[in-house]
Amino acid sequence: MIATLSPSGDLDELVLDALQADLDAIADDSQLELDFAAVTFCGSACIRVLIETANRLRAGGGSLIIRNPQTIVRRAFAVGAVDFLLEPELDGGDDDSTPS
Repeated sequence: MIATLSPSGDLDELVLDALQADLDAIADDSQLELDFAAVTFCGSACIRVLIETANRLRAGGGSLIIRNPQTIVRRAFAVGAVDFLLEPELDGGDDDSTPS
């Protein structure tokens, strides 16, 4: 079963309980797609919940993938070494390099 959630705004401690409830409602064997196009921030507590959910789904035969993250969210995931949750970019993505 494919399940899709599309959170929006800042995923911080203020929305953590609601996010957790939404993710807990997803069956363990689901293919969960999170559309992060409208997510402007993802704090460490929410990243932890996403990792726990990914592990739960994987153990049940499902999976979790995050699609369409904004650059700031993509960078936060990369810094936290959890960018394995992000959908691979087929086009090489945006050029986030800064000139030296």
